Amino acid sequence: MPGSGNTGRRWQGRIYFRHTKGLLAMTTKRKLSQATSRDGINYVRSLIERHNSTFQEIDIHNDLGNDAYVEFIAEENATGCCVALQIKSGPSYRTSADRYGFQADRDHFEYWASHTLPVLAVIFDPEKQKAVWVDITNHLRKIPSLVTKGPYTIYADQDFSESTFPDFRSHCLSYRDQYSRESNFGRALQSFSEREDIERCFDGLEALFAYHRHKAGTWYYLISCVSNYKGHPVLRHLVARLCHIPGHGDIFWSRRNTVGEDVRRGALLMMRERFDRRDALTLISVIDDAGVDRGTIGQCVHALVDTMANTSDVMESIAIDTCHGDRIRHSAILFAVSAAQCHSASTALAVLDRIRPSINDDELGAVLDWLEENLKQHGYVSFY
Repeated sequence: MPGSGNTGRRWQGRIYFRHTKGLLAMTTKRKLSQATSRDGINYVRSLIERHNSTFQEIDIHNDLGNDAYVEFIAEENATGCCVALQIKSGPSYRTSADRYGFQADRDHFEYWASHTLPVLAVIFDPEKQKAVWVDITNHLRKIPSLVTKGPYTIYADQDFSESTFPDFRSHCLSYRDQYSRESNFGRALQSFSEREDIERCFDGLEALFAYHRHKAGTWYYLISCVSNYKGHPVLRHLVARLCHIPGHGDIFWSRRNTVGEDVRRGALLMMRERFDRRDALTLISVIDDAGVDRGTIGQCVHALVDTMANTSDVMESIAIDTCHGDRIRHSAILFAVSAAQCHSASTALAVLDRIRPSINDDELGAVLDWLEENLKQHGYVSFY
């Protein structure tokens, strides 16, 4: 694989490296409360992933936001059931009566009551290495007056451990049919459209993917508005969801439990018809320092731009456009060659010949040299 190490700033084939160790060394010490919070998140993540379910930590949230999304896997099949988690960590959540609970307020209760996903809370006690959980959604539904009148305290009494996780999962799966209904589909679409409310926008996307990915309307909506989310924090997550349509080698769910084949084919056709140069630039904009390699967001972008009707032509036009930065042009070069070599090595070499006169950067030039060398020697460039 071309490119190794992480010193300096180097373009090597398909991966862009930037040295970051110095920056990491300069970070200040975290507060004890932050470390305690991580204890809880790490405990919950570890338990969920040991049971082959997916834990997605939310790294952008406001005071009302949740801490993670969990999608459950049962017998190696995706269940299409996702819940939002509040994760509390620390001995301060243990009362004198040896119960666990936390204080919220009306804003939180209103947010949770109107949520597009079931919301649950896990409280972790690091001193006892013990965790308990409570279903916030069910708590508020049983007594609706709590939202406006309180009390705004929630207690958690159900054990969250290795032995009880199957019961926790079964409880969450009971929401699957309810949240897949048309009324919740509309609520999810509305939440996703609220771009200024980042947390609710995230929630809407997760609800659409978890409970409504079998609906053609979900993909029509998501595909149509890709470029409307350029520069938005949700774009990276949108790309990760959209790439389940074309798929790639590191998506391990089978077609039968990801997206129905008829819906998938229709969404692929729409991508081919609708994705244009503007969408391509939007998609490429999410590629980070990890570049285009296995397990990266760049791999997801590659799968999506390959659905375009004229991938090689669009990518070539971006690669020769000096208005774009080196990272954008670098990715476009790779994608242009990848698409062109599906016709023949000579077609891909011709693309490189047309791009080369517009390249004045030594590092981008090195990328062209590497691609040309591989095409001439092997007749094909392997990107993964």
